[in-house]
Amino acid sequence: MERNLQRIQRELGDRTEQARKLQDSQSITQSVTYLKWWSETGSPIMEELKEKAPCGPATDEWEIVTVSGYESKLKTLSVVPGSLSLGPYETHLQFFIWKEMLKVIRKVPQRLTMEDCSLSLKVSLDGLSTRQIDRDQDQLHKHHHAPPAVVQTEARFDQGLHAQSREKFTSGSHYWEVEVGGKSDWAVGIKMEKIQERETKWYQKVVHFFSRHNYLLLVFSGDKDFRINAFSVDIPILPGARPRKVGVYLDCEKAQVSFYNADDMSHIYTHSECFAKGIAAYFNPGPYLAGRNAEPLTVCCY
Repeated sequence: MERNLQRIQRELGDRTEQARKLQDSQSITQSVTYLKWWSETGSPIMEELKEKAPCGPATDEWEIVTVSGYESKLKTLSVVPGSLSLGPYETHLQFFIWKEMLKVIRKVPQRLTMEDCSLSLKVSLDGLSTRQIDRDQDQLHKHHHAPPAVVQTEARFDQGLHAQSREKFTSGSHYWEVEVGGKSDWAVGIKMEKIQERETKWYQKVVHFFSRHNYLLLVFSGDKDFRINAFSVDIPILPGARPRKVGVYLDCEKAQVSFYNADDMSHIYTHSECFAKGIAAYFNPGPYLAGRNAEPLTVCCY
């Protein structure tokens, strides 16, 4: 490219000099002097600028040439040669940019490992997903003949039926994503150790006195309703689109938990005044619903 540019600059210099010589001829007033200039300078310049006759076999068809009869020197001049190939960069540039970005991007969602907190749940061998244990046909048959109250219990959301992360958080900021897919019922969030009374305000003491556990959850139920369950208090919410992946951001220093639609990172809800210590991630796959809600909850890894 540098050599091509130098050639263009030389051509430009030559053409500038030729243009100067042609312009000088306009000041010649004597015929003899003009004829001498033409034979020595003008004619050679014009012959050089004329379009060359095509080389090749004779043809009966008319050759289309420029109207002026003079060829353009620009046709053969280019900084980038036509043979220059960009290879995969020409078609996969975004992929290579992404690879370069990976060299400087270090933050990724945390890879959490689940552990059982209920005999009714099954955690995968790699600890990344949890689901309800499949009911056998005898149990399903019993449910069909059970009283309505029993069937209703089976379909209710049980806050204690969950798995939690083995990792515990006491400081710093943490972010993880959970794939909920198309499940009709689920809950994700955090589970906290009991708050010590000396660390809380009077109204928090009252709430937590009647609470069995300290949970802060995003709950989806009935295939339509979203709510925040904050220390056993339900707060109905209306997120934009229904997420298939939920992002949970925990900031221990700010005592704040935020939920996001991880598909487009749209904000769902943020809850503050979370002062507990020993925080674990919470995963609840929801009621079994005779196999209609049997899909697992899975921690996303990238």
